[in-house]
Amino acid sequence: PCCPHLASAGGVVRGVTDCPVTMAATGDSASGALPRFTMPTVAFNDQGWGPMSLPERFASVPYAYFTKGDRLGKVADFTSRSRARREEDDDGDDRTADGESWTTVDQAQARYNWDPRKRWQRGRPRPLTAAAQRGYDDKEKLGNLVMGKQRAAAASTHNKRIKKLREARWAGRPRFDDRNKVTRKLSVNVETDWVAVEQAELSALAKLKAAEPAVEDLKWCGSLSTYDDRAFDRINTRTAPPLKRFEDREFFFVSSRWDPVIEDLAKAGAGNVFATDALLSQIMASPRSVFPWDIVITCLKGKIFFDVRDATEFEFLTVNETAHEPPAEDETDSINCQAKLSLEASTINQNFGQQVLRAEDADGAGESKAAGGRVLDPNPFWEPEDSEFAAPANLAYRYRRWDLGDGIKLVARTTVNAVVRKADKESLATVFALNEWDSRSFGAQEWRKIIDSQRGAVIATELKNNAMKLAKWTAQTILAGADQMRIGYVSREHPGNPHSHRILGTQLYMAREFAHQASLDVGNMWGIFKWLVQLVRKQGAALAGGEFDDFVGKFVLLKTEASALRLYRVPMEWGEDESSEEEDDDEDDDESDDGAAGGAGGRS
Repeated sequence: PCCPHLASAGGVVRGVTDCPVTMAATGDSASGALPRFTMPTVAFNDQGWGPMSLPERFASVPYAYFTKGDRLGKVADFTSRSRARREEDDDGDDRTADGESWTTVDQAQARYNWDPRKRWQRGRPRPLTAAAQRGYDDKEKLGNLVMGKQRAAAASTHNKRIKKLREARWAGRPRFDDRNKVTRKLSVNVETDWVAVEQAELSALAKLKAAEPAVEDLKWCGSLSTYDDRAFDRINTRTAPPLKRFEDREFFFVSSRWDPVIEDLAKAGAGNVFATDALLSQIMASPRSVFPWDIVITCLKGKIFFDVRDATEFEFLTVNETAHEPPAEDETDSINCQAKLSLEASTINQNFGQQVLRAEDADGAGESKAAGGRVLDPNPFWEPEDSEFAAPANLAYRYRRWDLGDGIKLVARTTVNAVVRKADKESLATVFALNEWDSRSFGAQEWRKIIDSQRGAVIATELKNNAMKLAKWTAQTILAGADQMRIGYVSREHPGNPHSHRILGTQLYMAREFAHQASLDVGNMWGIFKWLVQLVRKQGAALAGGEFDDFVGKFVLLKTEASALRLYRVPMEWGEDESSEEEDDDEDDDESDDGAAGGAGGRS
């Protein structure tokens, strides 16, 4: 055999005593010298494994350097799938260095361990046990057994009743890919000079909490009429009255920036945050929203105004926003597209709110009234000389102030639709309407068949399909300080006619109890809004150099298509061009109308 110590010198060991290391360790027995051992030189490599330097005779030998942290694979692995796949690619013929082929001896397949507790194995045939396999060694008997099972399975498929029940059972189960993935456009185009300062997921907003703040009334405006409970609380499908149109009434959608009462309160220092109940409810119920929307936030030296763009359709109600299959947005020619259904729902809600009031109270809608000791000022938006309508809509505006703490005082305009009088008690109420357009299009039952006996099933379906809209209505009722929320059920007389409707029934809900039923937490509502105000003040203070009272700027709160709220810092002049263009268009239209009238008078 070759000795490594002597091989370095090019020799071959013929005996044990010829090894130089052995001779150095044992000594020369012939001379009688003491045994000695000479320590060979060992190089220590602190950077990894392997020698520090290589002899010249090993310089041409390939060497792969690796560190101590590298993972080393197996030297030989005959069971891995990669090797089996390579063997299949080589047609099962592996060649050794000698050119001889070899095959594995054990070709038995891996045993299938069947466990009925595992869900992914359910429905698979259970393999035969070892005893069964030994009992059916005869291939003919085993083949007859398999054929018998196949014949039994084929016979069971001929039972049409069982097959239909099985298909219906599987069809009713939810699938992960059933929901139509719709990519919705943003409500406003993000421009290049916008700066994103913050983004929050809607799921994270649902965890915010804040104590419900104290509130006080500042002013009442408009008119407050009595709800006609005798006429509308006893409605059913047999006595369903038609929904009337109030085309002579004017409805106002005025943002906080153009509200003269809010302007006076801001100048008087009544608060430092100003908004409307529609904007507040949109923010407070934002974790349920699906459609994109945006809100403009203007900061003017310590004061924050929440506003909407002039060209937005923010005031329109949504239809089936949270449904499994919401109405199509691109089919503009259909009467059941999202835009036309939204307009129909908003019109129904306005007309229903006027129809449920007593006629003797609704006649003097333009006059200020005293109800329950409250003195109401005239409608701040109604100008008889400039309006082409007979009277404004019959409702009351309630301006309130909340103290949220941390120096935040919110002033908002809320809406009260009616007052409910029973015996000597008087309660404030808001009035809203849910509309049925075509239940067959989304697989629901018709209201006329179930609303008299199963009204709870109807509201449960609406809580699933219109969770955002009902949450906004509940938030507006709580903000207005109303105890009751009156909801009407309005349906088309015919599914193909969106202009004719009937009132199928009404329902009374206490605002706080309905919020609990709809899983709407009042503490979470105020937590979301307070978080947003603190975020705006923090960003404004950072941009102003430390003091928010010196900051003048504008932000845009955008609901993205990815279920998140994103806050952008925009130029101060953004949005002003759109409003000025609309004002110019209105002036041009007025001039053209005057010119046409003058021309007609001259001709006559």
